[in-house]
Amino acid sequence: MRRLPTTRYATEKLIALRDDPRARFLPRTHDEKNLAVSLLDYLERPNGVHEQLTEIYDHQVKVMYKQKRNLEAKESLTEEERVYLRTLTRHHSHELGIAAQKSVGLEIYDYNSNASAHLDQLKTLEDALGGLSPNLSLEEALSDADAKAILEAGCATLVQFVDLRRYRDRGIAPTAYDPLRNRETDRGNQPHFEKNKTVNDTYHVPQPEDAIAQRIEMFMKQQKLGDIQALLVEAIMDRNNAVTFWSEVKSRLRGSVKRVVNELDENS
Repeated sequence: MRRLPTTRYATEKLIALRDDPRARFLPRTHDEKNLAVSLLDYLERPNGVHEQLTEIYDHQVKVMYKQKRNLEAKESLTEEERVYLRTLTRHHSHELGIAAQKSVGLEIYDYNSNASAHLDQLKTLEDALGGLSPNLSLEEALSDADAKAILEAGCATLVQFVDLRRYRDRGIAPTAYDPLRNRETDRGNQPHFEKNKTVNDTYHVPQPEDAIAQRIEMFMKQQKLGDIQALLVEAIMDRNNAVTFWSEVKSRLRGSVKRVVNELDENS
């Protein structure tokens, strides 16, 4: 086992989410963790989510104008810098601000849809294991099962919950990988969002790290069904809480950000 270099900073936020009655779930990535914690105070106000997105817009605009001032203060500019400076207009700052807001809206959409998918995986796994001998290993129980790929995805979600809970409560990762690592993939057939990546965690990408794949394989070999029933109940509750949290945040989106998320819903 190894202690990750960002353990204290990361686990403090995980504990804050565990202890807040509006959350009580384990985020799956560092980005999800950071956004969820930042939203806690804003959720106390009816317009809180909109207020935070407004702050994100304002910050992006300030960043652009700072870039513009820095370039204007230089004694000489390259041709590339002169071309770029001409693009730094009020209209461009507005576009950047809106793009930053939409990016956060897409993250919220991803966290909600991912939590829902993981919840379905765990429930499917729970149903498949019901009535089987508690002395069977997970691997034995699933060897001849229908929809094996879906059930194995449920195993990955369960292992992820076990790893993240240990990371939060003990500050130790079970193997040499960061269980909260962000993994981004193309948004695929979702129109108009080619530049925006889908936010994924490191357990549910098509090609997970070797250490994670080995961890899941070993868990399935070693864990008996009788030993994981309580874990499954906790993991399902965790994903239920995550769906509730992100659904509430999603319901408070407004304007162009809401339209972006609605378009994704319509095309999903």
